[in-house]
Order: sequence, then structure tokens, then C-alpha cells
Amino acid sequence: MSSSEIDFKKFQIPLEEIKKATNNFHSDIIGEGGFGVVYKGQLSEGWQNITAAIKRHNQNGHQGKKEFDNELDLISRFHHENIIPFIGYCDEGNEMIFVFKYAVNRSLEYHLEERSRSRCITWEQRIKICLGAARGLNYLHSGLGEHFRVIHRDVKSGNILLDENMEAQVCDFGLSKPGSKGQQHSEIHTNVAGTDIYMDPNYRERSTLTKESDVYSLGVVMFEMLSGMLAYWRKNIGEAKARSLLNLVRRYYENNEVEKLIDPHIRDQIPEIQYLDPQIEDNVEISPFYTFINIAYKCISLDLNERPSMKEIISRFETALHNHEKNPPLIKCVMGDMRSISDGKPVVAFTIYNHLVHLNSFVDEIGNVFDRLVQILNVAVKKKHTTESMVYLLANLLVLDFLTKLGTEFECQERR
Repeated sequence: MSSSEIDFKKFQIPLEEIKKATNNFHSDIIGEGGFGVVYKGQLSEGWQNITAAIKRHNQNGHQGKKEFDNELDLISRFHHENIIPFIGYCDEGNEMIFVFKYAVNRSLEYHLEERSRSRCITWEQRIKICLGAARGLNYLHSGLGEHFRVIHRDVKSGNILLDENMEAQVCDFGLSKPGSKGQQHSEIHTNVAGTDIYMDPNYRERSTLTKESDVYSLGVVMFEMLSGMLAYWRKNIGEAKARSLLNLVRRYYENNEVEKLIDPHIRDQIPEIQYLDPQIEDNVEISPFYTFINIAYKCISLDLNERPSMKEIISRFETALHNHEKNPPLIKCVMGDMRSISDGKPVVAFTIYNHLVHLNSFVDEIGNVFDRLVQILNVAVKKKHTTESMVYLLANLLVLDFLTKLGTEFECQERR
């Protein structure tokens, strides 16, 4: 759809309405950026009493009429659940104002900058937030028509909002660039703009913007989510010198010590880091954590060809969530206390067995869990777990093998 086909009049909101909604721009300030200040406002009945985020242009700022018209032209086209809903705009006198639906849970940055807020976001929610952001960006890259795409150019945690269900909604398109969709790395030559700490080094050095630049920035956000640490913070992890987030990421990923990056508030929600070996490909595939960490690291690769597309990121995150949700009692049990004995019996084996006898695909499921126990035992040997732990694991395997044979024989008799 060309800008000439868009009826901008239907989006116009009178300045008087904006002033009433914001108490003449004295309501709560909920954000501030390169364009200006964002107020929380309450529109009138004529606008369905919507609670809105009202972004007012700073007349002394660096952005002007050109950036305003650019953003208006773009946001009036967007219709996606992971893009912040556009309500309208005001362009009266010296005022240039955008009105969006208010995101109840504010920005991702708002949560990460305060420990008391970030600790309330679970590991599963963090994966879902990154997945939602990827879906919104994929819409910009691939969902706007056969020959048209938009590169956001300023992907960061401050531009990922969270609605009442903690669903991600990408916002702030003042720096976004439209372009043609064709070859894999279609380029836009433009002045460098964005937020430095999230910026693709290739774009910064060459002034050449590609959709992979958004991929890089999303990768930075992913590591913010994993670590609970904003990208512009510096942190000391067992060293004398505090380092930036990406410095820590590259250091610990290459040394196979990524577990050191995990936010302590979600560590106990990622049990596989203790028992799965990331060097074993099958373990990476079954582990939401290693799926997440590996795709995030590819996003921040300095080689454009190694970066995944938004579609690939979405696919991998959907797989990660599926594995996270699949048989959670079993996984929790398998990854749980390595020395749990009740009445002389290894609890893991009997809990797994009792759970699986109620499933229709008993033989297939028990095989999957049995394989995972074998993998865990392998890692226990490599990491030199205590003899007690390894004996306990072997006991589980032996008992589980025995119960599996009984279960298989029982299924065969039932079929007869």
C-alpha cells in the first residue's frame, strides 16, 4: 500500500483532545527518547476511553518534520499483534504527536533496570518475550508485501513493550528505513543512527544497513534477558575488572561457560545446565536453554552469513518452548535431586514410570526419557559428580529398564 492510498484523516486527533487526555501535558511521563517525551493519557468517550501512550515531539531535539512524516507513513500501515497498536496523530500548530495504545507492563528495559522487577519475569516468559519480538520484526522484514520491507534500525529493550499478558510489542519507528525485499542481504546506504550499544558493528563501520542489523540487535536483547543485565551495564563475574555484557558473552561462550551468564533469579528454572553437555548435539536440541543460547550467539556473529533470519529464530524458539512444556513433571524429575530415595527405591525411576503408564505412547516416551537419563549419566561422569550421584543414576536406569520391559509386555498383552 502506498502512502497516497492511506487515509491519514481518519487517524487525526485534535490537539484539544490530546491536552485533555494529558492534563495539558502534566500527566505521568512514561518514557523519553530522541523524538520526545511520552505521556500516559486517557482519551475521551469519542475515542473509546482508550488509555494511551502519547509521544510529543521535542522541538529542541534532533528529529523533526521529516522523521515525523516517515514514522507516520510507516506505522499507519502496520497491523500485527507484536507491533504496538497505532491509534492516531496530531499535527497542529507547532505540535507533532503520536498516539499509541498504552502497554500496561511498560518496556522490557523498565523491568531489567530494577532487580525487584526483573526477578518476577520467569525463564519461560523471557523466551516468549523474545519470540514475540522476533515475530514483530519478522512482520517488518517479510510481512508487508512482496517487494517491501522495513528495517527497524533501533531494536533494543527500551523499544520492546509488554502488554497486560506480557506479550512483546515492538515500538518506536522514527529511525526505521523502508527498502526493497529481494536478495538475502539487500542493503540500504544511510547515515548511522540508532543506539550504539545495540548497533550492528558492520552497520556502524560501513554505514550499510541490512535486515541482519536488526537480527544483531535482537541478539543483544536476548542476552539481556538471559543475564538480567542491560547491555550498557558493566559486571564483574569472578574477576577484578568489570566487563560489558557482550564482552562477557563472547568470553564465556567461547570457553563453554555460558552458565556463568545466567541471571541468578532464573537459574533454578534451567535445570539442564547442570546435567546436559552442550557439546552433544542431541542435548542442544532437547534443551530450551542451549537452543536459546546458541541462536542468540549466532545473532551477534560478526559474519552476516552466520546470522539467522527472523523466521529461523521464531522456529527455534517455538521448538524451545515446546521442549520446555513437554512432560514438565518428567523433566523436573529427571533433572531433580540426584540422591532422592524413598522406601529404598530411587524416586526418579518410579515417578517417571507412574507418569508414563497413563500415556498412550508409553514405549516411545519412556525411550526418550531413558535416553536423557543416559545423557545425564554421561555428563555426570565428565563432570566427576560424586560416586553417590552416579550410583543413584545407574540405579534409576536399571530400575527404569526393568519397569519399561514390564510395561511393554503389559501393552502387548492388552493389544492381544
